[in-house]
Amino acid sequence: MDVLQQVRRWMDKEKVPQPGDHIIVGLSGGADSVCLLLCLQLLMKERRITISAVHVNHQIRGTSAEEDASFAEALCCRLQIPFHLRREDVPQFARQENCSLEEAGRLIRRRVFREEREEERKYHPKGNIYIALAHHGDDQAETLLMNLCRGTGIRGLGGIPPVQDEWIRPLLGCRREDITAWLLEQGESWREDESNSEDIYTRNRIRHHLIPWLNREVNDQASLHLRNLADQAREVDLYLEEEALRWMDCHGRKEREEDTASVCWKFPMEELKILPQALGKRILQRAMEDLSGKKKDITSRHLESIWQLLNMQSGRRISLPYGMTALRSFEELWLTTRSEAALIVPEDLGFHIKTRMFFREKGQKIPENPYTKWFDYDKIKWTLQFRFRETGDYLELAGGGHKSVKKYMIDAKIPAGKRNQIPVLAEENHVLWVVGYRVSAGYAVSDTTRRILEVTVEKKNRVSQEEGQEVPE
Repeated sequence: MDVLQQVRRWMDKEKVPQPGDHIIVGLSGGADSVCLLLCLQLLMKERRITISAVHVNHQIRGTSAEEDASFAEALCCRLQIPFHLRREDVPQFARQENCSLEEAGRLIRRRVFREEREEERKYHPKGNIYIALAHHGDDQAETLLMNLCRGTGIRGLGGIPPVQDEWIRPLLGCRREDITAWLLEQGESWREDESNSEDIYTRNRIRHHLIPWLNREVNDQASLHLRNLADQAREVDLYLEEEALRWMDCHGRKEREEDTASVCWKFPMEELKILPQALGKRILQRAMEDLSGKKKDITSRHLESIWQLLNMQSGRRISLPYGMTALRSFEELWLTTRSEAALIVPEDLGFHIKTRMFFREKGQKIPENPYTKWFDYDKIKWTLQFRFRETGDYLELAGGGHKSVKKYMIDAKIPAGKRNQIPVLAEENHVLWVVGYRVSAGYAVSDTTRRILEVTVEKKNRVSQEEGQEVPE
């Protein structure tokens, strides 16, 4: 099957584009992008679509880059395809962003293509506008090997997606050798980027050495099998994604706290635990991506750590990328963007709890109100809980050592009938504060304290056992 037939078949399978759509082709001048442009131009009338081309001069290769731009413009002129040339200073961008030229070029191309897409909306207000990139089947095999070697999950095994939002890749079913053979049959030429022959890039080393070795020494269909694996992995990934979103819609709750501007996903613990781990971890991954708006740096290690929280005691928490926190509540697992100390307050506790975190300033005086206390925020490692006392609870003493909360209450002559009615603020079994009474020395604010957690407890008509004062509103 020739390349044009492969592209036609790809369009039928992906149902992209539809009549009335417009496609912007990223035209470098290399064989792959020239082939893509020619195929789309030949299919314009058949598919009732329009196309245009964008060439980005990275200002890296001097005269050679200018010749690439001239070649791309001349080709579009001959084919009567609208052409747009953009000159971008990729080396300067790489220095500013402290990244490689390869990464800088990719980021700039993406930005330029999106800008051109927005410009095209003026002329194509009704149809979809896609950006066509010239990745082909051998690129797919290379990407899969790179992902495998660097570490990946099911999503990474899927390699390069054929359609991803506005990005489409109609040549993914074609081999590189078929592309060049088809161009020669058409009597078409193309430009060669000399950097493609250099082994300074990881992808080039895989292209020039690893894949030829696999095809020669392991299986002459190795590249094809890698592409087929990517197709199957994408099918599994799509299924997991759909099931995860369905489960989140039925069982999850996404809440926004107006006072802290934080967002939290809450999942029922027992229902999450009975799910297959593959689905459960995809739900956690999807929630993290939703909260952070990012996919990079969310790894299997993070997902495994969160999954282990399901079998830990209430109050445990984990710090995650992009300022997120996972914590185990009494009956729920929370994923939150809240940057303050995670705090669990049962609804039936009967108190209003207010917290705030701030940086300490010189000269600030610690409040003497028995129902407002300051704690050294950086000493808090796990989720804080307001609850009533439990077996094993203790306070840390100023002179060193510990004292059980039970013994403290006896020494403080708190009536036995009231001891289980006094709330405590605790980090696991370490009690920061017996409300209305004593605080633990382990979280005391000192001269080295950077951040302070302020906690205020309020309830109407409650009389302090210690001082006979009404708790302020």
